[in-house]
Amino acid sequence: MSTTELNPIIFIPGLMGSIGGEILGTQVEWSFGVAGWFYRPFINELEKMGYEVNGNLWICYYDWRKGCEEIVDQFLMPILTEVKKKYPTQKVDLLCHSMGGVVGRTYIQGEGYLGNVRNFMCFGTPNRGNIEAYYLWSTGKIMKDKREKNLMDIIRSGYIWILTKILEIPLGADHIEELHHNFRGLGDLIPSQDYGDILCYKEDGETRFIPRKYTVYENPLLDRLNKEIISLKNGTENIYCFVGDGHSTWSALVLDKEVLLKDRKGCIKSTLRTKKGDGTVTVHSAKLEDAKLYVIEGSHTGILLKSIEYLEKIYNLNRSKGKKDSEIIEECPFGIILQRDMKVELKNEEAIIGKFENGRFTTEYDYIAQQFGKNYIWIMMRNLPKGKYSLAVEHPYGDGSHIFVCSPFMEKELSIHGGNVQCMNKFSFENL
Repeated sequence: MSTTELNPIIFIPGLMGSIGGEILGTQVEWSFGVAGWFYRPFINELEKMGYEVNGNLWICYYDWRKGCEEIVDQFLMPILTEVKKKYPTQKVDLLCHSMGGVVGRTYIQGEGYLGNVRNFMCFGTPNRGNIEAYYLWSTGKIMKDKREKNLMDIIRSGYIWILTKILEIPLGADHIEELHHNFRGLGDLIPSQDYGDILCYKEDGETRFIPRKYTVYENPLLDRLNKEIISLKNGTENIYCFVGDGHSTWSALVLDKEVLLKDRKGCIKSTLRTKKGDGTVTVHSAKLEDAKLYVIEGSHTGILLKSIEYLEKIYNLNRSKGKKDSEIIEECPFGIILQRDMKVELKNEEAIIGKFENGRFTTEYDYIAQQFGKNYIWIMMRNLPKGKYSLAVEHPYGDGSHIFVCSPFMEKELSIHGGNVQCMNKFSFENL
């Protein structure tokens, strides 16, 4: 089948799935950045079906700090205009991952909708919102979690560190208003009213939920989209909803009962979890009314590749080009954000695993390196051997420098201390 016979597609990635423009503190070309590990294989599979990037397949990168309505106007509409010029008589298919689905719905269910979407497909989209988003929106911080971090967790933690340290967006309870102003996209992801109760406390061994009317923050965008869900159905020919299942996922926030009764304040101490989710979004939140539903056992990012076999049937296409990929392996990911003039050496008990020197990184393992601004580089590695590691950091300018390190069982900002001219610090950790 030639590219002219295929219906044009726009793929909209999720939160922290795009990098470029001015997000980095300097103008650079848009890309998936470190999220390319789970988005690039998905795009590759579409290409095996006969799609061609910028030919009949477009990627809508965007600044996820902005609200969804701004994203539609500034990033999606220009691509829709470009597609219209090339395919004046055809409608477009929107394939949307996570927050990308909220962006897509904002367009289709908005006043400026042009009636030009044939199929709307969402993959792991928090259609009723996300508990982790509410925690960050209400506290200004990420909850410390003892569970093993996956690749998406590490990417999320890295971006939050970048927002605070490099882009100087303050976090914490004392800076909530600044967070809300600088990260409006996060507010479009907090739970809607039809998510149900999101706060609870423990009493006499039982879980008691607090009615939503006492919840401080609301999501007017999702509330409107879900109340007017019929406009999504009427505005498209088909709705497909791919939902991940079988992974421990936050479903509610547990408050400290003593603080709640004494001060009438919601001090969050822990979470409730459910296995009915993809590790980020619950099945309940991801489902869409009247959609053709595909519940897949997989993680928030893993469902992308697992959906390919269903997309083949939907489009009546086969991946005739090359080997069919399996689900992404996320074993032992490791991330480090450092300054360009640092010298860093990562070792395990047997050998040097990676080395950064003179602005270049060398390793035998899979990695992605993304520059931020003029001074910082984010290096993501994966599939590292399990075992004990040491990290040696040398910096020519002495005290006051920081690096950020994140592995499945460790997330830490490391301060560099030493002499006035040169300092060398060593840190040890385990990558289990």
